Amino acid sequence: MTFVEILGKPDQNHDKPKYMEAYIAVVEPERCGTLMKRLACDLPPKLTAASASTSENGSSRHHHVDFSHLKRVKRTIVKQTCVIKEVVDEDSAELTTLPKRRRSNADETIRLEIVLGAVSSLDAKFQDATVELQQTYDLRSIYKRSVPSRSAESEEEFKEFHSVWPIVYFANRTLECRERERQLSQEDIDMMISSMKAAIHDANEQVDGMTSKRRVGTVVVDPKTGRILARSSDERQLQTTSCGSSSNTISLNPLATSVLFAIQGVSRMERHHAMNHGMNSSTFQTGQYLCTGCDVYTTLEPTVYEAMALVHARVRRLVIGCRRRTLGNDAPGGLTDLSVHALPGTNHKYRAFVCDAESELAKACVQLRDCTK
Repeated sequence: MTFVEILGKPDQNHDKPKYMEAYIAVVEPERCGTLMKRLACDLPPKLTAASASTSENGSSRHHHVDFSHLKRVKRTIVKQTCVIKEVVDEDSAELTTLPKRRRSNADETIRLEIVLGAVSSLDAKFQDATVELQQTYDLRSIYKRSVPSRSAESEEEFKEFHSVWPIVYFANRTLECRERERQLSQEDIDMMISSMKAAIHDANEQVDGMTSKRRVGTVVVDPKTGRILARSSDERQLQTTSCGSSSNTISLNPLATSVLFAIQGVSRMERHHAMNHGMNSSTFQTGQYLCTGCDVYTTLEPTVYEAMALVHARVRRLVIGCRRRTLGNDAPGGLTDLSVHALPGTNHKYRAFVCDAESELAKACVQLRDCTK
């Protein structure tokens, strides 16, 4: 395989058991709305609660309980059986059956069950609260039962979980869907190879500003057409010329890196297309951010702030030639060390790949990184 995907940190969701114990209450339909409002404040779906256990120093242990994947209310229609009376006509001695009457709403009752919270998150004080809840909301009963402890990761798992308790399910967020999306076509691989060669060529056209010898090349590519939108060497040269400064002066700027130059090159292109058109420019209408849907190829793994700049630029995919060295004074890798491209708290994530260490592309990038070329 020419390229290897750099995955984020393992999802802790997979380490959870399938089911957990939860407190369930049976509530009258007319009381359900007010009880839901009460629970949203007192026992929200995502809760950091003190566990009943304590640590050695006597302080309560806190852990995060998340049951937002569960639908809080389960609605069940209980159908009453229709009684059929058998009548014997004494004169004819024949068995006759009364005709069934049409089923009405009186033959059905609605049973509402509501999740109060996970058993592991509710301490002993909850036992006292149950009395108050039962009296205030006329709860029929409060009991324990097993419910899904996490979201479903496949269609089969969704069916299994949903048969136990209704859950929220997004097919495009499942592990099954993500694995299917990770498959690269031969067309994708061919474009990645040619674009990485372009990044290596770009590196040979410049000296990266972070050091006096290390060369780093970066290109931004439109994956729909394969066209190169920006090269870091071009933007570096334009900034050097327009400022009337030497390459050494530019190198003093800590933001003068290959990746940021490439992003600025896309910005320069958009400004050029917007001349006399403003926001009506077709280039602006393709995306709200600078590199929306674009792929970035760079010979060296980005640093933390470069990787975050790519998050803000909304890139679709990043392909790097080689990782940063793990020893020495080199900055930590934004992908392999900190997984900036897949942080759970960010509002955008992008896929990242690295050239296989045994490939010719990776060897050429290592030479550029180690200044041996």
